[in-house]
Amino acid sequence: MSTQGDSLKSIIYALAANASIALAKYVAAFVSGSGSMFAEAIHSTADCGNQLLLLLGIKRSRRVANDDYPLGYGKETYFWSFIVAIMLFSLGGLFSVYEGWHKWHHPQPISHAWLAIAVLLFSVMAEGASMRGCLREVNKSFALAMVQRDTAKRIAGHLWRRFSRFVRFGLCIIGRCSFHDYGESII
Repeated sequence: MSTQGDSLKSIIYALAANASIALAKYVAAFVSGSGSMFAEAIHSTADCGNQLLLLLGIKRSRRVANDDYPLGYGKETYFWSFIVAIMLFSLGGLFSVYEGWHKWHHPQPISHAWLAIAVLLFSVMAEGASMRGCLREVNKSFALAMVQRDTAKRIAGHLWRRFSRFVRFGLCIIGRCSFHDYGESII
């Protein structure tokens, strides 16, 4: 096994987690008929698309230097990361605003709460596996941080995103359980 951290592995761990979470949400949306669960499934699919764009950026950045680009293509990774950030904040934000507006003006009673909680718990497990793999890569990468500072930064970014998802899932579970038990959500 390599002693060098690999941001490619870290992205693949995230892609596998996002794909499995998307599949679970699609199944839950089909079973429950929930529009919000379907919207969440689309969101997870978009996360998979973001991971694929990052993989594309890494692949393209590894091309060898040529006459047109004598310094190589290494910085292309940053371009694709920027595109992912724009997609997350613009499309994801706009869709969230739309969903919030729609739910505010057309509220519906919650049904199949157990299914939503099961999907959230599965998501926590999938993200946990992804975070574990990412942590392994961070530990390898930080051992060589002075040599490959760029890789260490990319892997640390993936780790931060994994951690933020744990916080989000935790809050969703608390909110969903409080609504299920008391009839109104505290979050």
